[in-house]
Amino acid sequence: YSSIGNRPIVKQGTDAHVNRVLFWLSSKRDDYVRESFKGGILYDLLNIRCNDEELTSWEQTIKEKFNNEFSGELELVYLKLTSNPKQKKIIINMIVRDKLENKTFPISTEAKA
Repeated sequence: YSSIGNRPIVKQGTDAHVNRVLFWLSSKRDDYVRESFKGGILYDLLNIRCNDEELTSWEQTIKEKFNNEFSGELELVYLKLTSNPKQKKIIINMIVRDKLENKTFPISTEAKA
């Protein structure tokens, strides 16, 4: 929730879904009231070795957690984690489908050490 002047800015549709997934990815454990098991995914990624085996393992973990969190509304169509060791970051690229409106949209973010 944010506002310009006295008028709130409300995200709807695809923008709302993108924000929701990004919050879920970037949240810390305990950001969700009474659901301390949610969140923390990007923070966990910061401490991994950036080899292909670890990234593949984390892709599977993210897919499973995504499906648990969003199974009724969103489908994870594509997920790719890419390491950039020089900049000490992992890039996350996703394609997500809104099951209710049958629309797909990209989501990209990164985790920096």
